[in-house]
Amino acid sequence: GPGAGLRLDLLKGGMRHVGELGFTAAALQRAAEERSLSRAAAGVVPRGEAELVEYFLDECRAKLAERIAGEARWGEMRVRDKIAFAVKARLEMTAPFVHAWPRALGVLAQPENAPHALERMGAPVDDI
Repeated sequence: GPGAGLRLDLLKGGMRHVGELGFTAAALQRAAEERSLSRAAAGVVPRGEAELVEYFLDECRAKLAERIAGEARWGEMRVRDKIAFAVKARLEMTAPFVHAWPRALGVLAQPENAPHALERMGAPVDDI
């Protein structure tokens, strides 16, 4: 829809504020303000902080796929080494947000977010 571009822009922008504000509606509102929009513009992200966490997980999945594709030895690595490589890479991506991660997991655990979260939590295992 017409708000899809703005939604993606606010999610990207919101990620720049997660370090300070956590995975919160406030991070999305700050991104809206930076674009000279009302804080209410964050409403184009209807599930708010849950969608921000999901955006982060989707971005991590894409970055992990790139890291795996760029690993010259991937095809020769033992399964346990592949798992170790992928887990280490994924943890490195989460490290900057470790302070906000427990709350992010709490958001994903809410019943209305669980179906989306389960889909994203299983995806990295499939990728590896």
